[in-house]
Amino acid sequence: MSQRFLSGVAARSAPLSTKRVHDAMWANLPAIMALFGLWLLVCPYPGITGDAMLYVGKVLAHLDPAGVGRDIIFSKDGQMQFSVFPKLLGGVVHLLGLSRAAEAVSFSAVVLWFLAASVLAFQLAEGRARWITLLFILLAPTLYGYSFHFGDAIAVPRPFAEALVLLALAAILREKPVLAGALLVGAALLHPIMALPGFGMLFLNLLHRDNRWLLLALPVLLLFGLAEILQVPLLDRLFVIMDAKWWAILEQYNYPIFPLVWGLFAYSQLAVQVTTLIVAIWALEQRYRLFFLHVLMITSGGLAIAVLFGDLMHNELVVQAQLWRSLWLAAVLAPAALALLLVQAKAKTPQDWIVPTLVATAWLPTSATARFIMCGSALVLLMLPHARLKIPELYAVWAVRLVLLFGIVNNFSIDINYLSKFYDKNLPIVIVHLASAKMNLFGWPVCLFSFFIIDKAKIKISLNLRYFIAFVLFAVGIRFWDGRTSYRKQVDAARPVTAFAAIIATRPGPVYWVGGRDEAWFWLRRANWYSKLQERPIVFSRQQALHLEARAERVVKFGLEPSTILHPFATSKIKERLPHLTAAKVAGFCAAPDAPPWIVWPLAAGNSLMAGGIVARAIWQMTPSDMLMHTGHAGTLRSVTAFALIGCHPKAA
Repeated sequence: MSQRFLSGVAARSAPLSTKRVHDAMWANLPAIMALFGLWLLVCPYPGITGDAMLYVGKVLAHLDPAGVGRDIIFSKDGQMQFSVFPKLLGGVVHLLGLSRAAEAVSFSAVVLWFLAASVLAFQLAEGRARWITLLFILLAPTLYGYSFHFGDAIAVPRPFAEALVLLALAAILREKPVLAGALLVGAALLHPIMALPGFGMLFLNLLHRDNRWLLLALPVLLLFGLAEILQVPLLDRLFVIMDAKWWAILEQYNYPIFPLVWGLFAYSQLAVQVTTLIVAIWALEQRYRLFFLHVLMITSGGLAIAVLFGDLMHNELVVQAQLWRSLWLAAVLAPAALALLLVQAKAKTPQDWIVPTLVATAWLPTSATARFIMCGSALVLLMLPHARLKIPELYAVWAVRLVLLFGIVNNFSIDINYLSKFYDKNLPIVIVHLASAKMNLFGWPVCLFSFFIIDKAKIKISLNLRYFIAFVLFAVGIRFWDGRTSYRKQVDAARPVTAFAAIIATRPGPVYWVGGRDEAWFWLRRANWYSKLQERPIVFSRQQALHLEARAERVVKFGLEPSTILHPFATSKIKERLPHLTAAKVAGFCAAPDAPPWIVWPLAAGNSLMAGGIVARAIWQMTPSDMLMHTGHAGTLRSVTAFALIGCHPKAA
């Protein structure tokens, strides 16, 4: 017995084992290259946009406290002190410069997220199922909630925190709770809100192993109570209710963070994710059931608490904690569960294919009603006793084929409709925009893989061909990852506007860049007097919310902005037009003692300030390559060819 054991050990430690490892790595490399190339395509780099403007702006504010630092976003910051990310980003900016640092950090987030998803997929599945699981995770719709996405390719802490949570989940599956806890602490240092569901998963796993962990709840509750008594920052808001004024402002400007206003489509997407998890808990092997049950408990619990104590009771801490963001976990892991369901269905009878096929088709982009019907049908069939559900094999096969045919035709029609919109608007078709979920890359592998389940076909591809396909996808992903417009590249470069620089130097102070976001920060190194960006952090500061509303009312009163900015939730689908500016409007606006010293006004083709009796101090003409498709407050696009600098405050006129 011992001799046989020793010989087995010797065989496993022989050079042949090293060769096998090398061969396995060589054989898997094409799949890794191909999937990473696809991942780059579906999450192209948009530049310093979204919340990245706030974090990069925070670095600028730290470097220039008398300029950008005077913006109320940073002077009354109630958000970013809970993350170490701004300091880390500042260090990278110091080394690489603004634009290169943002791009490098964004690419690092993409790479780390891909690696984390790969580790988790390899822990969830075995063999070829690993690649299918990873493919589904990477190509699945990244949307969760109203308009939020996981795996963002921008310089923000969320994708880094998400990646660490995914690695922690892999550690939990390997029964390494200490490693999982360490990874979650790192995620919390970057973005505590995104890390919360990871801590919930770890606690449920520990509780399942030993129910004495439930005793931890008592001291935690006592600590929360003590923190409230001692007025510990953040936790002192535990029993604070937002006043009616602040709440009314948030409902208009921060409406995406309130689940009760998300709408039917957002909830249809959630229904698909929840249905997938329920079917996985019901149908998959025992080792998967507990894991996906915990995912379902954490995500549904976070949403329920957010609705009950946030939307309905207006609790300040719950609203700011945004516990509904735990849904990102379901958005990532439900596609993985779908992959496992389809892989498992391949070994079963045609009758058993029907429920996974209904779930797979529900994932395709279609109407909310169709999604609810698919999900409801899948759950009804799932709950029926298997013995009573006797469907002849031929009928079962054709039922699956018809469902998939519906999905494929619907998928194709949506893709064609999207392409037609480009031609209707005379916009250039940019490959990164088509690939970033617009062409619904997730629908095609789901449908095709489901068809392979039916005929059980085996496709063999030679190693050379696999390498060729992998190289093409990898090269295309690298080439087109940078999806910035020329205008965005110019803003990111943060080069001073020479046409304005010498003039505005005569008087310091915030600048009102009409319809702008971060242009005043990057091009003029000045704080925004009023900007749409100032809507983002108002949930963390009542003072910022009141400031935003007062400034918005003033610019609308004097006709510098359309009235839609006062009610963005109610008028988010209404087309807005840039108001006609007149000298009287400018004079009335600039008469206030706290008026900005300068106004920057966007000029469209054929637009002239002279018609309104206004004389601009300077005109900055945009070159054709840098011409702006400017995003308005209601999401509309304006073609801007130049910017005019207007003296506002009497001392600057």
